[in-house]
Order: sequence, then C-alpha cells, then structure tokens
Amino acid sequence: MAENSRKNEFFERESIAIIAILAGMLLPALNSARERARSATCVSNLKQLNLGTAMYGNDFDDYILPADMAWANSPVAAGWSWGEKTDAYFWILNQFGYIPSLFKQGEITASGDAKILFCPTLRKTASTTALLGYGRVSYGITNGTYFANPRTGSGTNAIKKMAHVYNPSIKYYMTDTVNNAMEGGYFLSIVKKEPNASEAVPHGRHNNFVNVTFLDGHISSIKKQNSSVTNALIPAGAEYPADINTCFTK
Repeated sequence: MAENSRKNEFFERESIAIIAILAGMLLPALNSARERARSATCVSNLKQLNLGTAMYGNDFDDYILPADMAWANSPVAAGWSWGEKTDAYFWILNQFGYIPSLFKQGEITASGDAKILFCPTLRKTASTTALLGYGRVSYGITNGTYFANPRTGSGTNAIKKMAHVYNPSIKYYMTDTVNNAMEGGYFLSIVKKEPNASEAVPHGRHNNFVNVTFLDGHISSIKKQNSSVTNALIPAGAEYPADINTCFTK
C-alpha cells in the first residue's frame, strides 16, 4: 500500500514537471500569437487613418496632412478647448469627417470610435479623453510633412504636396510611436534616437516590429534594427536614417 502511494506521488510529480515544461514551451508561442493578433488590429487602425489622410489630400489640393497644423504654419487656427482643437492631425480628420467621430455630440466623453487611434499593445496610463486632449495617441506623423529636411529641420516650414515628394514608397509617414513615458504621441520626429515628453519616435512594440505607413499608401511591419535605442527605424550602425529616406522635397 505504501509502495503504491509512493508510486502515485512519483507519477504526480512527474506529471506536474511535464506540464510545467510543456507550459514553458507553449507560453512564448501563445504570447507571440497574441501579439500578432494585436499587431493586425494596429494595422487595421493605420489603414483607416491612412484612408482618412488620403481623402484629406484629395479634397485639399494634394496637400499632405501634417502632424500639427500650427507647427506647419497653416492658416488653420490652433485651439485647445474641447471641440475647437484644430492643430493635431487626428482632430482635423475628426472635424472633417474622415474618421469616425471621436466624441459624442454635445459631450466631451470619448466615444468607442476613438479606439482606432490607440494600439492595443501600447498601455494607456490615463483615460482616453485625457490622452486625446494631450495628443498621446498611439500613432505619429513625421515632421517631414512640413520640413524640407526633417533630419536637420531646415527648409520651408510649410505643409507639403505629394508633388514635392521624391520616391514616396520609402518615405515614412505614420508609424507606431511612443514618448518617454511610454505613451503615444501624434508628433513624430524620425531623426531622434530617443523620445522626450512631447515628441515621439517609432516604437517596435509588436515583437520588435513597428507598423509603418508610407506616403505611397502601403503599410509594412519593419523589424527593429538597433536594440540600443528606442527608435526602431534607425538602421543598425547608423546614427540617423539616410537623407534619401527622410527628405521630402525633390
């Protein structure tokens, strides 16, 4: 009887050990699959936003929607009160009806439609309403949309037309972004190695891949190339991306 009990205990311990080993083998695969699903949702968000920016360009004489109208010296007034904010790109898309309404009529509470501005992988440390108000959405647009050379900041500080763009298929436009508080940021400065409180950099949050929308309209998932910096798009061994990848003016 005692011998049978010892055998049962042995088999129980062996079974537990086998289950633990199997779980250790399966969990990384499950986590990876879960992140791929979140990345697919993120790409869907970018597709909707990209469609909105394309419609904006069609309606406004081929101009590329910039991250921030105020920084681009646009005649569009920049306001900061609810319902009047017109500088951030997502408010422009919202006000002209290019994306689902972010706020319910007559209210300041963000609607469920605002979710297209938030990547499911990026954690949110404040309410959706507060994040929208401070521009901490999950996706940023490069400052190259209004600087001739976003690497140096030199050139005409004005919004650009697609006709001004050389080789749009390699020009980053909107990407997964993060600031130094690990929140999003609608302003993307591709040239920065690390983010700060107000500006963001591309973020390889999908198993070290970053989802990127290019100016020709296609979307790619690009693998993080340099593990020593937050900015996932800086090529390994390079301080900054090559000028041909950042310069928007022909």
